[in-house]
Amino acid sequence: MTKGGYLAPESPSGYVLVAATDVHSERDLEQTSLLYYASILLKRRWLILFACMLGALSAYLNSTRLPFEYQSKAIFLVAEKTSSGKVGNEISGVFAIGDPVSYYKKIALSSLVLDQLLVHTFPHPRTGDPVQLSEILGLRDKGLQEKDQARRTLAKWIELANERSFPNIITLTVTSTSADLSSGIANALVSSLKKYDAGLRSGNEQERIDFIQTHLEDTELALKNAEKKLQKFLEQNRALANIPRLEIERGRLERDIELHEALFKTLTTEGELARIGLKKDVSAISVIDEAVAPQFPSGPKTSMHVGLGTVSGLMLGLMFCFCLEFFSNLSPDRIEHREFLRNWHETKSSMRRLLFLGPKKQSESPEPITGENLTTEP
Repeated sequence: MTKGGYLAPESPSGYVLVAATDVHSERDLEQTSLLYYASILLKRRWLILFACMLGALSAYLNSTRLPFEYQSKAIFLVAEKTSSGKVGNEISGVFAIGDPVSYYKKIALSSLVLDQLLVHTFPHPRTGDPVQLSEILGLRDKGLQEKDQARRTLAKWIELANERSFPNIITLTVTSTSADLSSGIANALVSSLKKYDAGLRSGNEQERIDFIQTHLEDTELALKNAEKKLQKFLEQNRALANIPRLEIERGRLERDIELHEALFKTLTTEGELARIGLKKDVSAISVIDEAVAPQFPSGPKTSMHVGLGTVSGLMLGLMFCFCLEFFSNLSPDRIEHREFLRNWHETKSSMRRLLFLGPKKQSESPEPITGENLTTEP
């Protein structure tokens, strides 16, 4: 190492003197850039503060104009064991539920259930008079478009969720602009789900009864035929006793009668159980907690809105701050200014060609950047 430089190998037999490079130049450049940005922020601090305050104030005023929201929750349990004694995901021995939340959410948001809620009577949020939910939602015309809009509005108020550790316990949450309306809709929706589930089970039980009745009639007819065959056999072979072949035939006919009698008894028992299940009208849903009217509103969340408004104002303030600094430092004598103008004209020409507007006639073209016109006179 020498003063002002260092020896670098030129060849295996000699060295040349190379000028030393400042190892701290890159670090100093980074520090200079950070100090430059920090100086810009300090210089425009009042602008950034004003943007933050303006964003927070706008968010606060917008939050105060929003109506209050009230959440009411109802919790119900979907039974795993059915009245037919089958355990697991099978319901009524006909269909299965893989995810109870998805299944009942599709039912709750179906047109059938939503239309039942729209004609249900609830207290009006302002007057307290009992009116239909369709009138509360402003549904005056019974047209398909207005009714579909009311369904979508009502569907946004409804949410179903469960915990992974307890998938059969479902929480139904209803959010509306009235505390009594939220609790009323939640309880009415749970009642509608129970009626739908019970009706579906009743339909399945009725199909099961019809199936059993058909096979019961066929079994009874087969039993009567088997009894007639045994009676005819005994009448024809009464005098012939203790003959092995006849004893075997008699045993076969008696076993046939026993088999049809057992099947007849089983079908009769299953038919009676199905009729009892049809009359019981049992649903798989058991209500754990009914929805009650909340005392305090759950929204709008003013603090969250103010926080988001402040962050948005900060971002806009920083962007505006650096834009001001950039344009304030532009000078016709600087190469950055000339390069900016050239890129701007090129961008306009590209956009005009893209929009099929053709080139724009200009009286003057931007002066090209050369080494000669970079020199400015003092």
